[in-house]
Amino acid sequence: MVQAAEFDDGARTKLIEEYAQKLQDTYVFPAKGKLLADSLRSHLKHGDYAGLEEKALAEQVQKDLDAIVPDQHNGLVYVEFDALEEPPPPPPKPAVPVARPGPDNFGLAKFEMKGKVAYLQVSRFGPVDAFATEALAKVMSQAADSQAMIVDLRDGRVGPQWQGHRFIHHHHQADRATLWQPASAIYSG
Repeated sequence: MVQAAEFDDGARTKLIEEYAQKLQDTYVFPAKGKLLADSLRSHLKHGDYAGLEEKALAEQVQKDLDAIVPDQHNGLVYVEFDALEEPPPPPPKPAVPVARPGPDNFGLAKFEMKGKVAYLQVSRFGPVDAFATEALAKVMSQAADSQAMIVDLRDGRVGPQWQGHRFIHHHHQADRATLWQPASAIYSG
């Protein structure tokens, strides 16, 4: 990167020549690339860029290029920092307290399979966090081959953050029907 104190006519000429050469060598339409490069060199030769600071030079070069080929995929852009330097590392994240499942496994009190019917007893809906989501995902993976699933919510106490929407989102699939009726009518556990 050229520092502001070092940005003189020699630095300007070098920058324009390098950019013109890139246009000439790599522009998708070679004839237009040469036309753009020749235009920049002509402006440089006539002193049109003399004395311009970095930002003003980038803006003028862009106007000159757009006057020939209005191409929004190409241009000289002024950036106030060296884009090649490594950015500073992000600040460390604060420690997150680790949740413990408690005696009822995040409210997923009981799970069992009887044939192709899965049964899940939910004793409470706790906070939604990564641990509760992981516990629910494990239960749901065990129920993946079930043809029916009974979710017993009779003892489900709702806490300040409701986890039930995670269950519904995880379980609801277009190819499954959902039937809600008292569990005692279907399953005796």
